Amino acid sequence: MDSNDSSYSSSDSSQGSSQPPPEPDRSSDSSSGYEADQDHRETDRDSDDRTADLGRPGGSGRRSESRSDRDDNDDTVRPNASFGFEPGMDGADPQPEMHVPSEEAPGFGFDPDSGLTADVPVADFTMPVPGDSGTGLTTVLGLTFKGWAAIVIAAATVLITGVALSGNESDADTGGDDFSSTDLTDTDPETDEPWTEEEETEPLDPVEAAVVGDCFVDYGDEYSADIEPTSCGAGSFETVDIFEGTSDLASCDSVENANKAVTSTAASRVLCLSYIAIDGDDAYQAQVDECVYGPNETGSAWGTIGCEDGAFRVLERLEGQSDMGMCSESTYYNHAISYTTSETYLDVVLCLQMIYPGGDIGYAEMDHCMSMTGDYEYFEFVSDCSSGNVYLTGRTSEDVDSESWCNGWGWYNWTNPDFPEHTFTACWGWL
Repeated sequence: MDSNDSSYSSSDSSQGSSQPPPEPDRSSDSSSGYEADQDHRETDRDSDDRTADLGRPGGSGRRSESRSDRDDNDDTVRPNASFGFEPGMDGADPQPEMHVPSEEAPGFGFDPDSGLTADVPVADFTMPVPGDSGTGLTTVLGLTFKGWAAIVIAAATVLITGVALSGNESDADTGGDDFSSTDLTDTDPETDEPWTEEEETEPLDPVEAAVVGDCFVDYGDEYSADIEPTSCGAGSFETVDIFEGTSDLASCDSVENANKAVTSTAASRVLCLSYIAIDGDDAYQAQVDECVYGPNETGSAWGTIGCEDGAFRVLERLEGQSDMGMCSESTYYNHAISYTTSETYLDVVLCLQMIYPGGDIGYAEMDHCMSMTGDYEYFEFVSDCSSGNVYLTGRTSEDVDSESWCNGWGWYNWTNPDFPEHTFTACWGWL
């Protein structure tokens, strides 16, 4: 939220003539009053130029792949043939005669290192082919060269496939020529350590993690909250209380200085938040009949103090307002502070009354009747003049010589150097 500002206004609720009052009647009937005036002058000379000495109040204010065993059912054709011809077998079909030119028996076999081998002499006869007279196919043990070639090619294919499979098995077992399981893992160039996948964690719920004293910025509005942790300062909300085991926002209704209540669906707790309008300022939270004081400068931090002479008493607290003209007119209202924020619902106007040392004489107007104590220093309003002993004969907010200006009447003067607009001189006479 944006920083906030405060402004001030003052008014003299008492109306009086800026002209000095006429000289009082010096007849014998009023001599006692005149003598009282003289005595009063003697007494007040010792207390003239009374001033309030109120200092500025202090303010309040974290994978490698492994190979599975192969299936034992391998349909690959293996060289495991058995064939031949035995003459004279009963019921055998007539077969052509073979003539072997030598007495060496034919040989045939399979050598795993060199493949298919044979020591088979070629027969010296031809087999007629139907429909092709005069042409014959050379045969070996009843097979043509094409047949033998097919067998040789098949055997060679099986052998090569077996060698290839054997080589792949070796590669898989040893990791291949230039490949290792570490090739699958990248490394961090800064640390030369393998990258590790960090587990993604959901951000903490600020309501769940909050403790008293934590501050938040709120992007929500009067009826919703969207808080985010931040440092404490102007425009932030400070956690002043927490209620556990509930989501009832009304829990904060009785918490002092709580301006907003926040809960969440994830946490069964309620945060009570207090708004910080200006760094070091706590007058923003002041309630009716509390007293405040601070520098007479726009945007300055004020504080709450005891209700002593020269302090300002809060007559009204207008929330959601920034117009000081909304303060109710009254006898005692003579000052105001306005806090303007970025959210209207957080705006506040304090309607104030300066506490004068002399009592009600600071607010009295011409001809008001009052009751004055015997020391001539304190005055109170009365319901009718029969209950009083003095009345106001003159008043001014100008800086004058009070004794001369009052022209022989009793007089009372008060000045506050911090707020010169509240300076006044009042003249009075006996009833």
